[in-house]
Amino acid sequence: MVTRDLVFYRWSDINAQPPFSPPETATRLARLIAKDEYAAMLEYKEVATAVHVIEVGDDQSPTQLRMMSLRNPGFRPVQWELGGDLVPLPILDDQYPADVTYVSIWPDGYAAQDLHQHAARVGRLSNFFRHRVSSYVSFEILYQPNLYKLLVSMKGKFRKVQISMTRPEYVDKDRGAFGILVPEAYGHSVPSIQVSASVGRYGPRDRYLDSPIDEAIISMAENAHEYVDMLKVYGRNPKTGAIEKVNLLKQRLQRTVDLPPDPRANSLPDMKSTFDAMELAYRNLRMEGELERATQAKVALGRK
Repeated sequence: MVTRDLVFYRWSDINAQPPFSPPETATRLARLIAKDEYAAMLEYKEVATAVHVIEVGDDQSPTQLRMMSLRNPGFRPVQWELGGDLVPLPILDDQYPADVTYVSIWPDGYAAQDLHQHAARVGRLSNFFRHRVSSYVSFEILYQPNLYKLLVSMKGKFRKVQISMTRPEYVDKDRGAFGILVPEAYGHSVPSIQVSASVGRYGPRDRYLDSPIDEAIISMAENAHEYVDMLKVYGRNPKTGAIEKVNLLKQRLQRTVDLPPDPRANSLPDMKSTFDAMELAYRNLRMEGELERATQAKVALGRK
């Protein structure tokens, strides 16, 4: 079996752009790829993103996509074995190592993907749509509803924040929150960044991080899920008086599932089983009211 986290998002239109329609976007993309197979791929620096339409949805059913993170010829991994030396992987220039993820986009404003360590995030999909078919959409991560209540209650009482990312060049895209927490000199000159800011273990109990850092933490919780690999916040819970930890990337609205492997590659989950699991998780979350509560909590945090 292959274990995957089915992570849920809220999608929305982008101001001053035509409304986003998953079926229309998928239809245009499928037609474009049918005319030109290279339209399935978008290259950027050392990586490329490829998207295939699996199923064009409608106003009742989800649009289903396969998204892949590819490595261009100049940045490909090599092969190594114990007792041996490094050798090139036997891959032709028109072949690509691919990290695969599946994405479902429902017409009511929700989306999900089977997330794993090397999967491209849905921000890559948004970028792909924009450049390939001039379709604009924003994906926002949904957290467990109780997380927002705790995070908002801690505002003004944060004592420590830890953040890490393995793609530091993303810092250049949003100097707002990152400008507070990540030194600009780092940029993409280093392969990874890890930053910890705190008041110190032995500082006064009533001392907290400054207001600009406070705001940066909230901003990252809202917007930085595409950029960071770790985001942990420590703050005082006003109800208990205790210092508590909020691990933002571990408290997303998600369901962990075990899926049968793809017969062609046992490191991948079977595609149909993955989409079926997403649909089941979506229906359960709707029935339980979790999607709506997570969305309302996100809106409430944005008003604080």
